[in-house]
Amino acid sequence: MYQAVHGVLHGMHPGTGEAEYRIRDEWASNPRNHHEDGSIVMAHKSDPDSGSCQFYFSPSKRPEFDDKYTVFGETIEGLDVVHALRVGDRIESIRIEGATEAVE
Repeated sequence: MYQAVHGVLHGMHPGTGEAEYRIRDEWASNPRNHHEDGSIVMAHKSDPDSGSCQFYFSPSKRPEFDDKYTVFGETIEGLDVVHALRVGDRIESIRIEGATEAVE
């Protein structure tokens, strides 16, 4: 974690915040779970099935994370913006297209 906190480990940061729910890991059951340049990935704590409200953009191909984190989207436009992100940057808005609303 020291490397991530101090920006030495590019693309990973421990983050802060937590929601009141947990999202189950899906990387094992997803045959398309590949960390490609610009993939959008669910972050989680060290415990299994502990994702909630944090995500990250994969800054490059990262196959070493394919069996650790669930990929749930991809960057279609603005890959240059993803490459310019640095630890500590704030994302002020994001638009997710093509998703359906959750049914309860």
